[in-house]
Amino acid sequence: MQITSRDIKNIEQELRFEVDDIDDALQKLNSFATFQGVEYILDTIYGSENQKEKIRYRISNTFSQRLIEVTSKNKVENENKNSKIKTEIEEILYKGDDENHAISAINEKGNYKKENSYEKIRINYSYKNNLKISLDIYPFGAYLEIEGDPADFQEVVGLLGMSVENSTTSNADQCYLKWNSKMNLKELWHVRFGLTDKYETKQ
Repeated sequence: MQITSRDIKNIEQELRFEVDDIDDALQKLNSFATFQGVEYILDTIYGSENQKEKIRYRISNTFSQRLIEVTSKNKVENENKNSKIKTEIEEILYKGDDENHAISAINEKGNYKKENSYEKIRINYSYKNNLKISLDIYPFGAYLEIEGDPADFQEVVGLLGMSVENSTTSNADQCYLKWNSKMNLKELWHVRFGLTDKYETKQ
């Protein structure tokens, strides 16, 4: 399957929480949500000096299928400055298994260059068929995302024993930089499990 149409747009709204106890989070998720599978994800972020939008080149592997997806992402500023809900407009530029076509989709958008990349293990759940819940385990920490209609977020937050006030609006890059500064480590371009020095460091 390959999708190259730029008419496929999606408004994504989500809440994100830092998770200190993965086992506890999984126990709570398993008590009310429906498990949808596990996947390995490698995200590479592309940026341009002339554009605010970012492009994400994603390789996902469900251990039975490998998929490449290229998506442009534009953050929408919330009118309520105190809101913790993150809103983005996503546009699928490519979806399939051909790396050359995927890179071509990025090149067609302009002069975009690699900025950084991260890998993670994502554990997927659904709730009442209208909410997606993901537990993402990065080399620098674990984060839980609730995605869907914000009107339904509070119920899930309550079932998880969390508070909206404790959610974070930081993206993966900001979360990594905060953790990296706290641990006093070299900043890496490519953040992988093991965090070894075989990957290029930022200058």
